[in-house]
Amino acid sequence: MAAAPSAGGRGRATLWEALPNTVAENRALVEEFRSLREAAYKELIDAAGKLRKKATIGAGETVLLEELARIEREFRTERRRDYFRSPLRKAADAAIREARGVVKGGAGQAVREDTR
Repeated sequence: MAAAPSAGGRGRATLWEALPNTVAENRALVEEFRSLREAAYKELIDAAGKLRKKATIGAGETVLLEELARIEREFRTERRRDYFRSPLRKAADAAIREARGVVKGGAGQAVREDTR
């Protein structure tokens, strides 16, 4: 613990810094955190794959766009939580981008076919 005067000089501030006891504990904590993020990224990859399949078989545009928006929101949330940068982060991003391309491309295709 370290104590220092505040900016105004009229009080004290206390700063606590907590560190794991050992390198092994720190490594275990990082791995636990990464495994939680990897599980979430795997779910997002699966959801993006299912969405892509729905888009290719011609599911409703509104449903597809809503589901895409939900998946993208969840991905942004996970990215903010991913302090240690899981290797699956890039894979999830690529899967979502691919699904977005199919959904948006399919939605545009449906509109073009309706106007003919």
